[in-house]
Amino acid sequence: MDEQDLPDELLKYTKREYFPLVYALQALISRNGAIYDYFFRPCFNKFDEFLNLVTDKYENNLVDDPDAKVTKTVIALEHMLQLIDRLLDTPEPISTFQSLYDAPGYRMLAEVTSDLDKKGYMRVRKVVITPTRKIFANPELIMGNRSLRQKGTLF
Repeated sequence: MDEQDLPDELLKYTKREYFPLVYALQALISRNGAIYDYFFRPCFNKFDEFLNLVTDKYENNLVDDPDAKVTKTVIALEHMLQLIDRLLDTPEPISTFQSLYDAPGYRMLAEVTSDLDKKGYMRVRKVVITPTRKIFANPELIMGNRSLRQKGTLF
């Protein structure tokens, strides 16, 4: 969507600092199936509630640790995506995210990622494009080549 077509309350998500959050959310939505139904079917319609929850957590992460390369919220969303891809039954997203976010150890993972970033590793996001949809994959931590280092990445 073009920025001028977005409702005012969604304009903040077009800013650069929100890219990791938007990508992680898009990765969840791109899985379709039960998670998509839970977010958007009229009988559930929980996406706005989920979006508000993760946005609040993300904004708190940005305030609490502005130098972090990866926020606790994004790490929890990426872990949630891995769970959804692995499990046969899709868990309820709001409580799943909250339990992953509250689990100990995520801050340490963000610090390890920041240390690897200093050594030249980069988080590379990939999108698989099929004839019918786009599937967003979790970022992979790889050694950055010259092209990636010159171009840079978004968090």
